[in-house]
Order: sequence, then C-alpha cells, then structure tokens
Amino acid sequence: MKDSNFWHLFRRDVQNYFRINRFLILIAIGLFLIGAMTADSQLSTQGSKYGVTDYFIMLFRGSYPFSETQNGMFELPLTWFILIYFCVYTALIYPAQEQNGISSPYLVRAKSRTLWWLCKCFSLVVWVAFYFFLGLACLLGFMIFSGYPPYFSSTLVPDQTACAALCGLPILFTALLASFCLCCCMLFNFWIAQAAAVVILILIAFVQIPYFPGNYSMLIRCRILTPGGLKESPGILLHVILIALLWAAGSLYFQKTDILPKKKGDINEN
Repeated sequence: MKDSNFWHLFRRDVQNYFRINRFLILIAIGLFLIGAMTADSQLSTQGSKYGVTDYFIMLFRGSYPFSETQNGMFELPLTWFILIYFCVYTALIYPAQEQNGISSPYLVRAKSRTLWWLCKCFSLVVWVAFYFFLGLACLLGFMIFSGYPPYFSSTLVPDQTACAALCGLPILFTALLASFCLCCCMLFNFWIAQAAAVVILILIAFVQIPYFPGNYSMLIRCRILTPGGLKESPGILLHVILIALLWAAGSLYFQKTDILPKKKGDINEN
C-alpha cells in the first residue's frame, strides 16, 4: 500500500463528489437560506443580538420526543430533517455510482480493497464537512444581507467551548448516518440506504432512545439548552467510536465481496 496511491484515489474521489453534486450544491444553498429565514423569524421575537452559531443552533434545534410534547401532537422538525437528509442523499450518489462498476480500474490500481474503501470513507467525511461549512457561509451571508453585524459568538450558548461542542453534534451525527448508509448501499443498494436514512431520522424525531447517537443531533435535547438533557461530551465520543467501527466493519465485509458487483436498483452515472 503506497501513500501516493491513497492520495491519488482520495483526490479523485473528492473531485468526483464536487463534479457529480455541482448542481445539488445550489439546492443546498437554497435550503440553508430558507432555514436561515425560518431561524431569523424565531430569533427576532426575542429581541437580542445573535451570531451565526445561534442561527446554526436554531437550524438543528430539532424537537422533544413525542411523549414530551405538551399538546399531544407530533410534528416532524422539517428544517432539521431536510438539511440532514439532503446531506446524506448527496453523500451517497457518488459511492453508489462507484459500486455500480464504474471504478473497477481504480480498485485494481489501488492494489488494496482496504485502501479503496478508506478513500471512500474519508471523501464522504470531507463532503459532509464541506456541506456544513457551506451552511455556515450561507448563514453568514444571510446575516450580512439582512444588515445584522456578522459575528460568530453565540448568545444562546455564551461559552465558546460548549457552543463548539454543541454545534459539532449534528455534523458528527450526519457523518455517522452517511457512513451507515454507505454500508447499507454496499450491502444492498442506493435506494434501500436512502429508505434507512429516512426511517432513522423519523424514529429519532418521534422517540428518544437511550444511548442512541441520533438523540444528540437534536440540540434542544442536549443539557446545554435543556437542564437535565443529554451530556454533549459522551455524545461526541460515541459518534467518533461508531464511525470508526462502521468503517472497520465495512472494510472487513468488502474484503470478502466480489469486486464492485452490479446490483439491481443502483444509480447509473449520467
């Protein structure tokens, strides 16, 4: 296994992510701007000055589980759901095309299935990180366009360390969910992976399962925003461990499968 092979494949994967999703990036920008307008309508009623991180917290604020709703009616937090799901959706398009047989020459060139798989995992994380960085840029642009002073400090969570930990939870969860769906895509196909993502997100919104990482993606359920809520530090550690385990499990399985088999239901490259 050579480092040059890894970086060559990794660079190719990242470039293909942006090439394939170049038009979907525009949709992502629109979704974040719509979310920013929704968050602004909620924050403006409180009469304080808010920063970019406050808008980010409102986007992924989520909701309490169904059993804790006061009016007895469950409402899916659409902003949280759409932003996370769209990131997972875009993160799987390229790997699904790769698994459909397009990258067989590159797998042979890699001379290692583990190397090829790790490139897919790392490039997926890069895409997720870019997606949320794009979201923060959209929020900052919205504030500037709206005439608000552009700053990142938070009014909702004044402690900068705690605020950074809180804002990192939905990013880590999205990377974890995308990694899980990547394994589902490898085991089954693209559409089953998408169905799994939708079911998991709805389940998280409806109930609060003990020790389930998705709970932390709804920031309103965390202790910083709700006394007696979930602790953020164990959540960060849990996400990192599960991501590593998924990557390892996927690598072990991929060692025993046929080289990029074609499967009914996968996406074909345009």
